Amino acid sequence: MKPTKSKGKTGKSKKTPAYQDRIDNPQNYGYVDNKNGSISTHRMGTAEVDGSFVAFPNIVQDPATGKLREFGDDKWKQALQWNMKNGNVKKFATESEALTYSKNYKTPEFGKYYADNKDVQALKQKYKPTKKKP
Repeated sequence: MKPTKSKGKTGKSKKTPAYQDRIDNPQNYGYVDNKNGSISTHRMGTAEVDGSFVAFPNIVQDPATGKLREFGDDKWKQALQWNMKNGNVKKFATESEALTYSKNYKTPEFGKYYADNKDVQALKQKYKPTKKKP
């Protein structure tokens, strides 16, 4: 999935990060298994880049294969680099805005989808997610 362009309030084009479709349409995408038995879809992070702030996922979808790739907690710099290269970041004016977004990026529909599918084992059988890479 490539970034798409949309027009903001100013009428100027702005890119929508590719990960946004995984938020808007969770039923079409997989997730990674966590060691504690839960699942993760994005695991958002933030960073300062050239004086502005960005939010980005530490779980990304490889555009070539469509499979999810998980960057571990100690690999956030590699995740940032990958996301910057692939246009998969959302920019913010302040650190506070980026942090708030990274903690509250899920839409009500996204939350409802996973709330309606609380039984992770049933969800795994229904959607047969991609396996995370080591």
